[in-house]
Amino acid sequence: MSPPPAAGANAVRRPNAGPGLPAFGGGASRSERTRVYMLRRLFTAVCVGIACLAGGCAARKTDASTPAIQHVKADAAARLIATQQVTVLDIRTPKEFAAKHIAGAINIDFFARDFAARLDQLDRHQTYLLHCASGNRSRRALSTFEQLGFKRVVHLDGGILGWEAQGHPVTN
Repeated sequence: MSPPPAAGANAVRRPNAGPGLPAFGGGASRSERTRVYMLRRLFTAVCVGIACLAGGCAARKTDASTPAIQHVKADAAARLIATQQVTVLDIRTPKEFAAKHIAGAINIDFFARDFAARLDQLDRHQTYLLHCASGNRSRRALSTFEQLGFKRVVHLDGGILGWEAQGHPVTN
C-alpha cells in the first residue's frame, strides 16, 4: 500500500494567489472566496482613504498666502456688516445693482472683461463679504480671489435673494 499523496500535490498552483487566498485551487468554498474578495476590497478602500486623508491634510496647510474663505448665511452676514468688519462686494451687473443692493456695497460686475483687474486694485488684507443674486456667480468668483491672493473672503450663501428672504434691508 502506498502512502497518500501530499496535500495539494494534484492541485494546480495559482501564480497570483496572495495573502488570504489559498495557493491551490479547488480548496476554498464559494463563501470563503467571497469573504476574501470583500476583505481585499475593504483593505484597498481603507488604504485609499488613508492616502486621501494624508494628502488632504497636507493640502490644507495654510500660510499667509492662503486665503481664508468662509461661507455664511444672511443673518451672520448682517452681524458682520453691523460691526463694520467687512466691505460688501456685490458682483452682479450694474443694472441689477441699481435695482437693489445692500447699503454701502461696492459693485464690480462679474461679467465685465476687467473683473479680475478691478479686484486686483482692492486691498488683499481687507475682509470682503462677497455676493451676487443667488450665490452662483459669487461662488465661481472665489477662485479668482484665491488666485489674486486675497487673505479673507466671506461668501454670502444664497446671495441677495437669501438676504431678502431673511428680511434684511436693501436699498436702491
